Amino acid sequence: FWMGIFDLDGFKAINDVYGHVVGDTLLCAVVERATALNMPGVSFGRIGGDEFIAIVEGDLSEEEIESFGAEVIRSISLPYPVDMMELSVGVSSGFSQFPSMGISSAQLYEKADFALYKAKTLRRGRCVLFNTNEDEEMKQAIAIERELREGELENEMFLLFQPQFSPK
Repeated sequence: FWMGIFDLDGFKAINDVYGHVVGDTLLCAVVERATALNMPGVSFGRIGGDEFIAIVEGDLSEEEIESFGAEVIRSISLPYPVDMMELSVGVSSGFSQFPSMGISSAQLYEKADFALYKAKTLRRGRCVLFNTNEDEEMKQAIAIERELREGELENEMFLLFQPQFSPK
């Protein structure tokens, strides 16, 4: 199976401008639209914030999963009628495959999330599949983030001031 993470692009602005009630209405409409695609072997749901997950059963090829991701992105990106308005959001997604890219849900999620990060950084509005060649890059990025989160920055870093002057 494949695990895909979809993240809405531009949702925060809708929440900030129109409020959380409108934002929540939009999130519900996203799930309804994605499930209305009624694709066999696909489970779709919200995992938090403006992130959604899809579990796609079967041994689909990379081309087939990219086509699936593009179809979900196209559908979710269509305008939503909400309270006399038409709201639009973009969508980016990242996918990983069991068992070739991970054997636990945590490994699959981590790799799909890394592919999503790549999509949002380099190919916003697209579906990106995790590339096993990126394993080392992902591990380094995770290690740096972990060190920054868990480190005692106050004890490990300090600021030095160096006066600068110009002789006249």
